[in-house]
Amino acid sequence: MSPEASAEAGAEVGSETGSGMGTEVRPDMGPAAAPEPALGWTGDRPRVMLLTRPACHLCGPVRAVVSEVCLETGDFWVEANVDDDAELRAEYGEQIPVVLVDDRFLASFTVDADELRRALKHGV
Repeated sequence: MSPEASAEAGAEVGSETGSGMGTEVRPDMGPAAAPEPALGWTGDRPRVMLLTRPACHLCGPVRAVVSEVCLETGDFWVEANVDDDAELRAEYGEQIPVVLVDDRFLASFTVDADELRRALKHGV
């Protein structure tokens, strides 16, 4: 989907995440798969990956922070179900939600907006 089509689709982009900066997570798309371009995406991979699982009560608040900060900074982010990838599940399965920035661990269970902004600006 082109960025223009993403803009026209509006609510479809990020429908799983509730933000126009995320991307729809499909069951056939593991976390390592490159997502389709969306508004704010400037590279080959998203800067931020939020690892979640269905019915996670901690995931909503972390999703809201990630969405807000990435909307503010213009960085692209995706959300992925940790149970869809055996390697990620083995590494992070008990720490959900997990925030990765540039494929590096930033936080689990909760994330501070200022900490995420610093990581996006200066690296983890």
